[in-house]
Amino acid sequence: MTGVDRLLPIAGAAFRGSLRGSRTVALGAIAAVPTLIVVALAAANASSTQISDASLGLFGTLTLRVVMILVVLVIGVAQFRGEIEDDTLAYLTSRSVPRAVVAVGKYLGSVLACLVVLVPSALVPLAVAQAAGGSPIPSSTAFAVLATVILGTLAYDAVFLLFGLVSPSALLLGLIYGFLWEFLLSLLPGTIPRITLVYYLHALLGLSVTSGPLSGYPTVVSLGEAIAAPLGVAVAFVSLTAVLFRYEETAPLRSSA
Repeated sequence: MTGVDRLLPIAGAAFRGSLRGSRTVALGAIAAVPTLIVVALAAANASSTQISDASLGLFGTLTLRVVMILVVLVIGVAQFRGEIEDDTLAYLTSRSVPRAVVAVGKYLGSVLACLVVLVPSALVPLAVAQAAGGSPIPSSTAFAVLATVILGTLAYDAVFLLFGLVSPSALLLGLIYGFLWEFLLSLLPGTIPRITLVYYLHALLGLSVTSGPLSGYPTVVSLGEAIAAPLGVAVAFVSLTAVLFRYEETAPLRSSA
């Protein structure tokens, strides 16, 4: 098999490894929070408008800013950091597989694993709101939500993949990036928010959704720029990861006997 032929097996192994054990239970519990909130509102006999607005508002404020960051951080960082600490990555890199193929395969597998968790987290609350008698949610709005989840996952996973490769403190670094850089800088005035990913994800929603809680995000970028920015980050960080992986020590430091 050539290096490219091994891309799919590596991606498959990364996907399976990302969704097993207690990690899957914990991520599933986090991802279920928006749906549980909508269910609680329906059980409390909230109005149809309140239920629908809540299901959409929760996506912009909770799923996008918190759930996505946590899910992608845990899965993305583990692709390299977990194997480096368990001393299993050295075995994979000792095979005749180009390291760039390993990096891309792990990225693709982890993106798919993230989407398995995040797509239901984003769309199920909308479906629950509809089933509970909420106001109809246009299919274009649901499509915009799905597109935002995919683009956000592609970009954030590339960033966290790199963190997991280069830093033993990748989880802490990811938390700082996700909840300080992405959150705080997006609240500042002027052009500063444009150096965050969430600005472009919110812009995509604001430009694609014409009414409701997801339509009010201000932006000065075009729809094409809102899509290109996350894709550009994904390509740049995966490429950088593939380059750095060629020179990275893949075995944990051991103390002298």
